[in-house]
Amino acid sequence: MLLFPLMKKGLGQERLLIKKIKNGKERVYEKGSKVTYIRFHEDEYKTGFLNALFDSAVAVGKDTIALKDIVGIRKKNPLHKIARIAGMPLILMGSIYMGQGAATMYSNPESDIGIKILLTGAGIFAVGYFLYYLEQEDFTFGLGGEHTLEIHR
Repeated sequence: MLLFPLMKKGLGQERLLIKKIKNGKERVYEKGSKVTYIRFHEDEYKTGFLNALFDSAVAVGKDTIALKDIVGIRKKNPLHKIARIAGMPLILMGSIYMGQGAATMYSNPESDIGIKILLTGAGIFAVGYFLYYLEQEDFTFGLGGEHTLEIHR
């Protein structure tokens, strides 16, 4: 008979557990992980490293935040940075094409080349805008939230 049950890797560590209410799907942040969070009544997300876990609070960077004050955590996604980087030049290129199309329409109103350039630029701009403003997945907590936030030791 085993005196100690077999332990999974990392089971003994303190961690922040996010659990989806509907299906029980879990996401774990361990100490030292990078966390992007938003507090109740704030407008911007802040990012920091998870330094310590207390009974009902966490220390992220230099801040100590009560769990009840956290209303959202953003899921880290490396594709988000790539999409933003790809979107910036497309927005710029689309703007240039739209300007060129408008100038061509003004200088040569009988031709339909200006409208084609303008519409091409608008399409390129739209794709760039979509990529640049593609949002990361948010875990929401509190009233109306889809997830719960717990500390496991």
